[in-house]
Amino acid sequence: MLKFFRQIRQKLIEQENVRKYVWYALGEILLVVIGILLALQVNNWNEQRKAEESLKIVLKEVQEDLYNDLVEISLALDWHIEKDSISTRMIENRYDIKDFENPENEYLFNTALSYYDIIISDRSFQLLSDFKDRVPAEYRGIIKRLNNLYIEDQAYLNRVQDMIIVFTMDYKNNVFNTHEWATPSPDWPSEEWIRYFSEDTYHKRKLFRYRSDIRGLIGYAKRMKDKAVTNYMIIRSLLNDDSELPKFVKDYGMKERPSSLNYAGIYEYSNEDGAVDQVQINELYDVFVLQYINDRAMFYFSEILLAETAPDMLQFALDSRVKIEVIRDSTGAIEKLKTTSPDNDDQEYYPLEQ
Repeated sequence: MLKFFRQIRQKLIEQENVRKYVWYALGEILLVVIGILLALQVNNWNEQRKAEESLKIVLKEVQEDLYNDLVEISLALDWHIEKDSISTRMIENRYDIKDFENPENEYLFNTALSYYDIIISDRSFQLLSDFKDRVPAEYRGIIKRLNNLYIEDQAYLNRVQDMIIVFTMDYKNNVFNTHEWATPSPDWPSEEWIRYFSEDTYHKRKLFRYRSDIRGLIGYAKRMKDKAVTNYMIIRSLLNDDSELPKFVKDYGMKERPSSLNYAGIYEYSNEDGAVDQVQINELYDVFVLQYINDRAMFYFSEILLAETAPDMLQFALDSRVKIEVIRDSTGAIEKLKTTSPDNDDQEYYPLEQ
């Protein structure tokens, strides 16, 4: 090829055809420039492909961490919900002396003196910072959602968890440093122990504070759990993962195959007093999430993951008591949503023109 171009150049020189020689030189330069640009483009494609493959590997690790976090948060929620229930029964004096004397009820004495340290696995998430501006457009949404989960939501959870830890440690030190009967003894629990934890008004006030903090943590933990499952399912779709769903994800109402129906849209409810409430259902890859519009937005939840229990039957994944029945007309278009929940009367939401 080089010999061919050299011959052309030599022939033009011999003919002393300056104009043709200039055009030839420009063409040769243009070919070189095009070759360089093509080489750079191919190199960029290769770099992007390698970056995307590396990103997929990290996202798979993030998905595994999300599942571990889901298990950890589920165990923590069970523990805190039980402590909430115990605290409530103690505050309302629903335990009698025999309950405190029962050796199997040791938990009555450590309520308000114990805490659960939730450990979140975010090591793989930290690796995503290595990609920075090299994230392909289709993955930017999940990166933003992961940032929201592991930076903002985890900060809220850590804050209220730290409050509980400080409170329980301070109160525990107060009990053991203030009362002589609190020292270990063979006759534990002594009458003083039983009297203090069953009757003392100061302890009751501490239980109120303990329960309040625990309920705050339960709200944030439920939000993180809901988002962890949502992000897990989004990554599963991005990676074209068709493996069997793990237990805790299935238990949350998720399915291995996406729904064949579409529920996306904005729906409105209005009552006789003129109060208007709007909700929006969005499809995120293979899952649907519900968002409240207007002033009824839930404090802990910017969006709520929906589980499809049957065609046109949905429920809140985080609370199966909240159910949504989808009513369609003869053409298959959504006519209305009928919602039922233990806290509100049944409501009907009608689709808005979009």
